[in-house]
Amino acid sequence: PYFRISPTKVLIERLDNTIELNLAYKAVENMYGAFIFSLDPNLIAENIIALQKQIQKVEVQRLYPNGLKVLISWYPVVFVATVAHLEKEFLLTENGVLIPSGSVSNEGLPTMEIISRNLKEELFLEYKEVISKKMLDGILLVKWTFETEFPHLRFWLFRFFPNEREVHVTLE
Repeated sequence: PYFRISPTKVLIERLDNTIELNLAYKAVENMYGAFIFSLDPNLIAENIIALQKQIQKVEVQRLYPNGLKVLISWYPVVFVATVAHLEKEFLLTENGVLIPSGSVSNEGLPTMEIISRNLKEELFLEYKEVISKKMLDGILLVKWTFETEFPHLRFWLFRFFPNEREVHVTLE
């Protein structure tokens, strides 16, 4: 039992507030009691990322004789997001995942409205990928181009239509 992972010796540190610690601890529960030398850090990282897709990187360190230290970093937030016909506001990370609003400051972020019937009918949108990373990279490129080429113009709203795969940009 000396080299088996103890629940009281698992320390998870998040580098921001968008990461839900309870979900992270839930993801490592099945590692409790495992032999520390046979532990697979990649499996721990996969379990944590499976529950919270806004996580970019997970570092796992063994703390001998029976502990773990897990450091979690996230993708940055790039938009304040709303889903059409829903009253709730979210934050959209750089990899296209919705996270609950209020976990980070959204001051100065542009707004994106996502127009999708499929999302309107979803019960749980938190920690769900709603835009592919490739598509969001294209939207961020459009945003960056406008900001650098036309610095005097200000964004009012981005509207994204997932079925049509198009984005509409409204300026002030």
